[in-house]
Amino acid sequence: MTPAACPNCLDTGHACENHPDKPWDGIHPDGCPCGGAGMPCPTCCDEVSPNDARSILDAFTPRHLRVP
Repeated sequence: MTPAACPNCLDTGHACENHPDKPWDGIHPDGCPCGGAGMPCPTCCDEVSPNDARSILDAFTPRHLRVP
């Protein structure tokens, strides 16, 4: 198994809102157990502004895993 490129979200694109340096438990079995909501990983994902026309799915896709 290849190690994750992003240590915060483990390449899922989802980080814990309360602990953004940990993956979200809603999508990763080893995620943060605090029960916080998921958010785009601040390390490897791009923010989506309210005026952005991109899909919210794009916000949760790590830059290194996007298909050009």
